[in-house]
Amino acid sequence: MTKKRFFHNEIIKLNIKKEFLRYTTPENIAEYRAKRLKCDIIVDLCCGIGGQTIYFSKYCKKVYAIDKNKKKIKIAKKLSKKLNLKNIQFICSDVFNPKIIPIIKNANIIFMDPERPAFEVERKIESINPSISKIISFYSCVSSNFCIEIPPQINIEKITYNCEKEFISVKNNINRLTIYFGDLKKGDTSAISFPSNNKILSLERPINNIKIINQPMNYIYEIDIVIFYSNLLEHIIKCFNPLLNINNFYLIEINHHELFLTSNIFISNPFIIQKYILLKKIKYDFSKKEKLFLEINLFLKEINSDIVKIRGNIPQNLYFSILKKINMNLKSNLESDIFVYFLKYNVFILKKIH
Repeated sequence: MTKKRFFHNEIIKLNIKKEFLRYTTPENIAEYRAKRLKCDIIVDLCCGIGGQTIYFSKYCKKVYAIDKNKKKIKIAKKLSKKLNLKNIQFICSDVFNPKIIPIIKNANIIFMDPERPAFEVERKIESINPSISKIISFYSCVSSNFCIEIPPQINIEKITYNCEKEFISVKNNINRLTIYFGDLKKGDTSAISFPSNNKILSLERPINNIKIINQPMNYIYEIDIVIFYSNLLEHIIKCFNPLLNINNFYLIEINHHELFLTSNIFISNPFIIQKYILLKKIKYDFSKKEKLFLEINLFLKEINSDIVKIRGNIPQNLYFSILKKINMNLKSNLESDIFVYFLKYNVFILKKIH
């Protein structure tokens, strides 16, 4: 269709304002989504500057791109012209303009990436503009196949639509939540991790009965964050080995934002980012911190360790002084595969498993 060029390279050349780039879809996600929504005719509501639109044009015969912002439509047209794309029709209009319906009446899929507040204490579906319910009602005469992007921080329990909820992470950072309706719905909840493209789908509403404990077991697993957002932790354990007993797995809180999986059973699956084995547990008594640092340092010397990294519940202003004391006179200045985790009541010394 066209010589392959990269959308974001063209954005840089056009020197586009930062506020227009804020919610631009990453290229690997835009490509993945365009492949999943491949059809004859797709409608891209709230298309913005056309990041997703351009990828739709690679996989769909016809794309209708609609946005009420004249400046954004102008940029999107420039980008499509530079890329020599002939199958996109841009429409500068409010998405609830009834004149749109006769134009797009044969569309197979309605996609929308709506506006949401730049910041909310708690993300809510009600804050999305235009309203998801109104969009579905307005365009239901065209198609029942909707794909709508919403903030991934929304509580999954608050999503009451009959839809598939697809969470996406990029390099272990949550990035997207897309909901699929009609024939696009393949299950209840799915999770995808980029750049690995690992994917898991739950046909039923996911549950997580795994308990949180204070003491790690022999093995500790760092899990891709997308699994926690999608609530699919129990599902990935069962899915990759149905014989495993969920009661043999626990969660351990590293800090307020991070949970690791722990068990005496060694497992492996694509959503485990890193595996560790427990080398030593030490009671965390910060009132006797000098004694604590010495005990850690002596153990590291005993196992002939290179310098280690520290993580967990550490006062920020003391981070470098603690690191220096723990790493004093170790084997070398090379970084080892050993990590020292400071939790609420204990220090755990872990070794990365390759």
